[in-house]
Amino acid sequence: SIFGDKGRYNEALDMYQKAIAIYESVYGEKHKDIATAYNNIGHVLNDKGDHNEALMMHQKALAMRESVLGEKHPDTAMSRKNIGKLLEIIRK
Repeated sequence: SIFGDKGRYNEALDMYQKAIAIYESVYGEKHKDIATAYNNIGHVLNDKGDHNEALMMHQKALAMRESVLGEKHPDTAMSRKNIGKLLEIIRK
C-alpha cells in the first residue's frame, strides 16, 4: 500500500479495516475482496515486524479463500505461499 511503503503502517491498517467494513456491508461476511484485504493486512503487519499477527491474518485470508474460491484457486495458493514464508521467518 502507499502508506505501508512510507512506513505509515497504522494508517494502512486503518484503511484496510475500513475497506473490510464496507465490503462486509455490501457482500456479507465472506467475499474474495474481504480475503484480499486480510491478505494485505498480513503483508503490512509482516513489514511492520508483527509476524505472529501477520500469520493470523494470512490464515484468515486462506480460510476465506478456501471457502469462497475453492482449494485450487490461484489466490488460495498464494495464501498458502504467504503462510509458508511467514513460518520461515517466525522459526528463524
